[in-house]
Amino acid sequence: MGAGEKNAEWMTLDDITPVSQPIKKILLATDGSVSSVRATKFCVGLAKKINAQVLAAYVTGQEDNMELPGELKGRKFFGGVHPSEAGLAVAKAFGQKNGVEINTTILRGSVPRNLIKAAEADNVDLIILGDSGRSGFSKISLGTVAETVMRLSSCPVLIVRAENEK
Repeated sequence: MGAGEKNAEWMTLDDITPVSQPIKKILLATDGSVSSVRATKFCVGLAKKINAQVLAAYVTGQEDNMELPGELKGRKFFGGVHPSEAGLAVAKAFGQKNGVEINTTILRGSVPRNLIKAAEADNVDLIILGDSGRSGFSKISLGTVAETVMRLSSCPVLIVRAENEK
């Protein structure tokens, strides 16, 4: 706990004060997956409501030289980009449609580490990401990337959950 912070049971009415948590910049992590598109929609809606700027980031991990699966070869993709980077084009399009300023960036290397570095470098107030991404391993539990970012980030992290399957 920081100086002057107390547990709820030790607080008095004098400890209840006005609270302000301005959010001016949001980092949106996207890999183009269903989960990250859901997070994109949430992020754009929130940014529109609170007038925040968005930095949409895609981090390439080990798949820099990844080939498309056979079923995707020959198909046209959103914005003419590789499916893993299409999340950035979709984020930009949602931003334009909703009057939200969205800048995009592609980072290379460790996904969680680069997202946290980008958040710190751009002084973001909030990180938003989906609960799982394209990788099969990240679909276990909360998702490796989401869990790691949540644990290591110095700013608040909002994880947009997938819709419950029925």
